[in-house]
Amino acid sequence: DMGRWATRAYREGWPRAQLEQLMTLLEADSTDELGQRLVMLQRVGRMRGEVVEVVTEAEAIQEDAARRARTASEAARIASQRAAAAKKEADGLVAEQRAEIQRLQNLLATSKDAAARAEKQADRLEAARRIAKQRRLAAEAASRSGRRNVVTGPVGTCSGGDVSRYPNGNIPLEALCPLWGAPGHYLRADAALAFDSLSEAYAAQFGEPICVTDSYRALGVQVRLRASKPTLAAVPGTSNHGWGTAVDLCGGIQDFGTPTYAWMQANAPLYGFFNPSWAQQSGSRPEAWHWEYGG
Repeated sequence: DMGRWATRAYREGWPRAQLEQLMTLLEADSTDELGQRLVMLQRVGRMRGEVVEVVTEAEAIQEDAARRARTASEAARIASQRAAAAKKEADGLVAEQRAEIQRLQNLLATSKDAAARAEKQADRLEAARRIAKQRRLAAEAASRSGRRNVVTGPVGTCSGGDVSRYPNGNIPLEALCPLWGAPGHYLRADAALAFDSLSEAYAAQFGEPICVTDSYRALGVQVRLRASKPTLAAVPGTSNHGWGTAVDLCGGIQDFGTPTYAWMQANAPLYGFFNPSWAQQSGSRPEAWHWEYGG
């Protein structure tokens, strides 16, 4: 054995394990002890082989566990990223949903307010129409009955004069009041104040005062109009223009169905002015431009 070891050592170098075996054998004192030591070395070799196998298996298990741990860690990292992205997307959707709900709630509140205001406006307009109808009927009845021309409503800074002393179409301009935004036009004091207030409201809506083509009409003018337009002009001495309580309008109001005419229909009665029944589109003598003060 020693010869073979020496030959191998010479050729290949001396492995550590063989060197340890040789040293163990050389320390033996007799051939019996040498045999015992050989048996011991064989046992130690087998044990070392078993230990190596165990260690190798343990290392393989450890490597597999490490690989699985790395795989699990990577999977956990990807899952965490996906969860974070999903949470961010969900948070965005929730925020959008909340904003949409808030917008719809605001829209609902606005709609409710608008509906309430529209209902109140409709109630006011209906009340105004009833009042205007009553005024119109009273004014037309008074006109037919030959009532004296007297101031019945409030007056402004211009109080005019006692128009009851003058026949139709014979009222001096000093007893009447000029109209705001309509130079050269006059009405009875109370009619002038009402018309000025109406014209100011109209200007707030359309940006300019009400356009006027005719207001108080003297008797001589009534005669000329009757001669030129016998089917349109009133009998001289009976025209509401001659009492200073009627106006003829322009700026679109002279045509049925225009925005300005519709606005007048809705708002003029609130100030005491109306398009009389005979002058309306379905009346006996349609005149969209003719408006009268109800007193």
